[in-house]
Amino acid sequence: DLPAAAAAAAPGGRFRPRDGRALLVDRLVWLTAALQLEDEVLFLAVSVFDRFLAHSALDPNLLLQVAVASCLIALKFVDIRGGMTEVDTLLTACSDAWGLRREDILSMELRVLKALNFDVRRPTVDSFLGRYAGANKCNAAHESLARYLAELALLHTEEFRHPPSLVAAAAVLALGLFATAAAAASPP
Repeated sequence: DLPAAAAAAAPGGRFRPRDGRALLVDRLVWLTAALQLEDEVLFLAVSVFDRFLAHSALDPNLLLQVAVASCLIALKFVDIRGGMTEVDTLLTACSDAWGLRREDILSMELRVLKALNFDVRRPTVDSFLGRYAGANKCNAAHESLARYLAELALLHTEEFRHPPSLVAAAAVLALGLFATAAAAASPP
C-alpha cells in the first residue's frame, strides 16, 4: 500500500520528497506507457511532481493524486494540439486502476498549479536527449536505450541534484561507452 509505505518511512506520518518517491515515479512510468504517451509527458510530469513536493507538506493519502495531477498537467502542456481524448482516457484509467475520483484529480491539478504559480515548463531530460543523441549520431535503437537509462535515473532521488542536461548527457555517454566497448570486444 503506497500511502502506508510512505507514512511508515516519514516521521509523524507526513510525506517528505524522498519517501516513497520511487513508487510514485514507477506509477507514472506505468501510466504513460499504458496510455502510450510521449516521453516528454513523463519527464515533465516528474518535474512538476518533484517541484510541488519540494515546497509542500502532504498527507501520504494524497500522493497518488499529486502524481496523477502532475501527469495530467504535463499531458495538457505537451499535447496542446488537440482534444480531450487523452485527458479523458487518463482520468478514466486512473479511476479504474486506483479508484481516484475525477473531481479529486482535477482539484489536485489546480492545487499543484497554484503551488507552482502556474510555472509548468522547465527544461527536462527529454528536452536535451534528442539533441545529444543526434550529435552523437545515435541510431533509433541507441536513442531508445538512452531514453530508458534516463527513465531509470528518474527513480533515484539523487537525480534531483543534477540538471536535466547532465542526466541526458550521461545517458547518451554511457550508451556510447557501452557501444564502443562492445565493438572493441567483438571479433572483426
